[in-house]
Amino acid sequence: MTSRERLMAVLQHKIPDRVPVSTYDMTGWHYDPRDERREQGLADYVKREIFTTYLTGWWNQEPSYQPLMEYVRQNADCLYMTDVPMGNAYTARNTHIEQRKEGISTYTRITLTTPKGDLTQEFRVDEGVYTAWEIEHRIKDERDVEKYLSIPYEPVEPDVSHLKVQDEFIGENGILLVDVPDPISEVFSLFDFQEFLLFAFSEEELMFKMLDKAYSEQYDFMERILKKGAGPLFRFSGPEVCTPPFLPNEYFEKYVVKYDKPLIRLIHDYGQYARIHAHGKVKTVLKYMMDMETDATDPVEAPISGDLTLAEAKEICGNRMVLFGNIQLKDLETLPPERMRELVKRCVEEGKPGGNFVALPTATPLNVPLSKRTEENFHIFIDTVLEYGKY
Repeated sequence: MTSRERLMAVLQHKIPDRVPVSTYDMTGWHYDPRDERREQGLADYVKREIFTTYLTGWWNQEPSYQPLMEYVRQNADCLYMTDVPMGNAYTARNTHIEQRKEGISTYTRITLTTPKGDLTQEFRVDEGVYTAWEIEHRIKDERDVEKYLSIPYEPVEPDVSHLKVQDEFIGENGILLVDVPDPISEVFSLFDFQEFLLFAFSEEELMFKMLDKAYSEQYDFMERILKKGAGPLFRFSGPEVCTPPFLPNEYFEKYVVKYDKPLIRLIHDYGQYARIHAHGKVKTVLKYMMDMETDATDPVEAPISGDLTLAEAKEICGNRMVLFGNIQLKDLETLPPERMRELVKRCVEEGKPGGNFVALPTATPLNVPLSKRTEENFHIFIDTVLEYGKY
């Protein structure tokens, strides 16, 4: 099988020729025609330049990563993570961006003028560090919630032309994984994390108002991009903030299932697939994911970061949901080679039976330069899956 055939077979609950092996968003492949069109406005600016390192493909430009990227391109199955910005003409017209430099840090301040007043947020990015810190969130109190709720929705017709270009670029080497918002990710992103948890517990009525607003806008957006052929695999990353120990299961049902289930059904109506991203302790919420008709989940973290083994996850999910995981990044960065090989072999032995499994690390490295230990262990990870993953 080609990588594309192999990954699609797993999503369709068929047995492939071997266990697919992917290196998360560090695919070794990167081509985005939007790199040459940076004047597109706020949505692209914030997502591409600040939030989502995978969209810049920086691993492919960093010299210390070059040998590993070549090995990944030659031997792994590519899940090419991309996105489609969700535009709102009102926010584009009413947003002001300021930047300032202090030493190695660049600060970006974004002000959105709403019908009920300004919402502000600020980010910091340091030279040579491929991540960002949000040092001021948009919502600080209930007055800011009312400002958010007052924002009119003036949809912008989404441009998905880059997806076709990217799909042709990777060819049979893999498939597109389209990162899209879901209501809980939209609402969560507005708050400092601690403040979000307090708000979710104590202000359910306002939470539902915010989620209702996000849902209606995102359903419209999803329908527009699906009609244009976006897919085949979509990723929602918001549900993880509603898992234990952050929130009890009842809140996962209230804040995630209620809103994501109709979005997943919409994706299925167009013959595409949905994957839920949720780090941490997901054992007790897997049943909700399956009730939502989720096709797949990642990264199925093992203890102590998670709360179940891959074998336990397979037993719970059966053939109802594909599991992507569960090699911890910290193990790839620290374990001696022989222990790394044993760990990956056990992962394949637990995940392989019956299919419905893709070997995947729980995250990708951000350290520069790439350490020799990490590089060697990524080789071991890929090689061991190729050796023991044949059906």
